Amino acid sequence: MTLLYRIALLMFLVPALALAQLPDQLLEDFAPADGIVLMAIGDSWLVDLDINQNLRPGDILSVMSPGETIVHPQTRDIVGRIDHVVGFLVVSRVMSGYSYADLLTKELSLQAGDQVRRFERIPAYIDGAVPENLAQELKRSLSHLEWVATPPDTADPGLSFQLQNERLNVTGRAGAVVGSYRYSTGQELAPMTPAIRQTEPVAPVGPERSALNRGVDSLLGTVGLSRGDTRLEAPGIARQQQSDGVWISPPLGENPVGLAVGDLTADGRSEIAIALENELRIMRMKDGQFSAVGVVSFPAGTRLLAIDAHDLNKDGRAELYITAVIDNDLRSQVVEYRNERFERVITMVNWFMRVVDLPGEGPVLLGQRLSRSDEPFLPPVFRIERTGDRLSRGADLDLPARINLFSMLPITAGNGETLYASLSADDRLQLVNSSNDRLWRSSDYVGGSDISFYNRPESEATMRVPVAMQKRLVRLASGEILTIQNQGSRLLQGLRTFSDGQLVAYEWDGSSLQLIERWRTPRQKGYIADFIVADIDDNSELELIVAMRFQEKNILQRGHSALMVFKLQQ
Repeated sequence: MTLLYRIALLMFLVPALALAQLPDQLLEDFAPADGIVLMAIGDSWLVDLDINQNLRPGDILSVMSPGETIVHPQTRDIVGRIDHVVGFLVVSRVMSGYSYADLLTKELSLQAGDQVRRFERIPAYIDGAVPENLAQELKRSLSHLEWVATPPDTADPGLSFQLQNERLNVTGRAGAVVGSYRYSTGQELAPMTPAIRQTEPVAPVGPERSALNRGVDSLLGTVGLSRGDTRLEAPGIARQQQSDGVWISPPLGENPVGLAVGDLTADGRSEIAIALENELRIMRMKDGQFSAVGVVSFPAGTRLLAIDAHDLNKDGRAELYITAVIDNDLRSQVVEYRNERFERVITMVNWFMRVVDLPGEGPVLLGQRLSRSDEPFLPPVFRIERTGDRLSRGADLDLPARINLFSMLPITAGNGETLYASLSADDRLQLVNSSNDRLWRSSDYVGGSDISFYNRPESEATMRVPVAMQKRLVRLASGEILTIQNQGSRLLQGLRTFSDGQLVAYEWDGSSLQLIERWRTPRQKGYIADFIVADIDDNSELELIVAMRFQEKNILQRGHSALMVFKLQQ
């Protein structure tokens, strides 16, 4: 009886033991990877996947359309979502931080912000020469493929797994080999060596206008009302291994809040500080490549709202001044480089903080207190002074009552009068004089922020309305005022959703009592969280750095965001 039991047990285990063990490399080569479509460049599209996700030329990306949300019938918890494949892309070039992909589904209507997933529901066929145990393991481990009984048409997206000359070959469209792995008949898959697929060589940068610049009408970054405007003629930082000049950072994976640039380590080089909702990342750019310099985390419950770099103590090293909240209270912070790392050196500051370009002075760090009333920014705005690791309140600024320190820029008129350009709480650009008279108000929405907080606690007697942190206004060397214009739904203060963004430049001609729009970038799918103009690669030339969010991070999806860098030509 015992012998029969052992024989039966052995027969039961044989199928499981016979399954081939797939190597990690094969699993990585065909593993799913989620990404986002960034923008169109000529006939190609950029996606936010790169070598970090083991992306290679020839990989097939499925374009996903969100479907029905799956809700647990008893707990009512959201379990997931049923997505559908609507078309396919093929990866043509893999760069640092992004990749090029071409349409395989010609009739596909694609736009920035669409979700892609590598090899999702791609038809896959296993040749009859492949042993059954190996076929079973392929189907089990690569269940996201659409396994079919007949070979896919060579003109259509698809994969074929074939056994030839003791190699498991994986072919794609037109029979192109996309992977090759050693296999010995009658044995499990031994360690296999995938075929090395090189990215295509990049032609040297020449004087001819790049494909990116030739497609200016569809891209964020080439500015002007006509093709003759050359202020952003060549978007991007020139890279030795990149022919089109466009540059996008590696994916941030979070919701960015703000940007700051400065020499934070006193080594003569610029660093870029990226404020996320509860984390600060400091990076440096050299030769077109980002490298991490430091990361600063904040106590649980801390939410970052804004950031600026400024050398307030005049020691040759800029500090980071961060406006932050915990619940309904301001808990602003100062971060600086000490002991060969970035540290929070001043905490629990109960002020808003912002660097503003004042006429005749340049950048000045200003502060403002929080109010629990319907007007959350309590006058007056004041200068911030620093002694050691202590901030103190300096002289007040005589500003109109309509003005707070965010999204405010003073303008000196020809007669010496100071006017103020600002963004209002209802997303209008306005011009106000020192007597608090509104001289002009834009008809279009300008600004647009989904970064907000509550300035008072929740109670039955109080109806809370979130306070939106307006976008910054930047004065260019030309005198033009540059700001963000996010488009979307503004039905409710607390339910703002933005789907498109662009930058708009205004100019005051010194005589008319209004700001005149001079140029704007083409509208880009996504939300512009912040921007800054600075020399980030220390070549004495200014760049425009934009923090772009292509997909918001929430409980249903991971965030997709990145920095986009454009060379600003004066």
